[in-house]
Amino acid sequence: MIALAGLLLAGQAAEPATSARPDDQDAIVIRGTLPETQSEMVREMVRALAPGSVRDTVPRFHDPLCPFVVGLPEESASLVTTRMRAVAEAVGLGAAKPDCKANLLLVVASEREPLFKHWRKNHPDIFFGREPADIRRLRDTEGPIVSWQIIQPADRNLDPLPRDIITGVTYNESSEDPLRLRVATRPDVRASVVVVDSEAVDGISTYQLADHVLMSALAPMRRSAAEDLDAPTILHLFREIDSEQGAVQSVTAWDFAFLRAMHSTENTAYAASFRSEVQAKMEDELSRRSAEELEE
Repeated sequence: MIALAGLLLAGQAAEPATSARPDDQDAIVIRGTLPETQSEMVREMVRALAPGSVRDTVPRFHDPLCPFVVGLPEESASLVTTRMRAVAEAVGLGAAKPDCKANLLLVVASEREPLFKHWRKNHPDIFFGREPADIRRLRDTEGPIVSWQIIQPADRNLDPLPRDIITGVTYNESSEDPLRLRVATRPDVRASVVVVDSEAVDGISTYQLADHVLMSALAPMRRSAAEDLDAPTILHLFREIDSEQGAVQSVTAWDFAFLRAMHSTENTAYAASFRSEVQAKMEDELSRRSAEELEE
């Protein structure tokens, strides 16, 4: 298993950021208005946040969440990790015990270039499976946030696939018969890394920061497609923070429904089937929530 424990000291090079505003962490607050016709918006959201071609499978976290934050004052970092743990529990992923090995690393930093340079030299596993050109693209991503997942190819039982030491190619030694609609191997997200510019956290709450980072870490999204979504989502945080109406204050009903649907769906099916099941579960939850609101 790829662990981030050895990488945490690397984040100390980041300058401390201004503290995000504290919030009441006692409950999961969900805000969002549902449109009358939502099926197409749900489909677009699922395609953007769980991409993959016909023969692909969608990467997904399977282990309980263990977040670690670098670059925020201690109190704010604690509030952010507490919030992420609470949401992870609520959507069905679960949260690991406090003494766990980190599998979600949030670094708030003033500059990406020295941070990436330090990681490439001292902790290359943080870019596991990525070519130098991919790493440069991550470093140069526009906007105040960049995120990526560390994915381990695994068999159907989530045991890591052996890797050829010369070619680097993984291969499956399982004797299980592959099923037509179920794959013999699947991508297991072992960890996720999120880097946020320190200036961007000024004026946002711990709810907003934690929820935005969590969505960025858990969903193997195409960020450009996610930014174009019409659905209400915390992923629009930095785009809407200075708008007239302002950004949402926390994870929305749509975000919550997506995360819950994704983590109750096994990624042993091909991407299209996986997305279809996630979409159906999202629509059920959003429709039920809408009906409950009408009854109130």
